[in-house]
Formats: sequence, C-alpha cells, structure tokens
Amino acid sequence: MAWQDLVAHSHNPIEGALTQLLDAGKAAGSLRTDVDAHGVLLLIAYLGRLDRDEWESTARPLMNVILDGLRRPDADLLS
Repeated sequence: MAWQDLVAHSHNPIEGALTQLLDAGKAAGSLRTDVDAHGVLLLIAYLGRLDRDEWESTARPLMNVILDGLRRPDADLLS
C-alpha cells in the first residue's frame, strides 16, 4: 500500500514536468507529436523493475532506445 501511495503522490508532478519537456520538444520540431508523457512514463517505469546489477547492461541501452524513439525521424532534415 505504501508503494501505491508513493506512486500516486509522485506521478502527477513527474507527468506534468515530462509533459512540459515533451511539449517544448514538439514545439521545437525535434520530438514526435504522437507520444505523451503517460506513455513515456510507462516505458521508463518498466526499467525500474530491473535488478541493480542489470542497470548498466540492460537499462541504459533501453533508455537510449526510448530517447531515440522520441526523436522525430525527419528532425535532422528540418534544421
């Protein structure tokens, strides 16, 4: 129950901050427009389930996949 309370307490501020970051990236034309903060948080939340010894070998590469996936495919062409 304490874990659920912690998640509920921290979810809204984190999602709000991530929404602002995503919106700024979308407005700048560097991020995809078809993703939202809730979806990104779901992807990142799974990484929290990994054991500490898996972080370097698994979580870091997957976080790079998430970040690369947020980038607009044509963002380089727009600059």
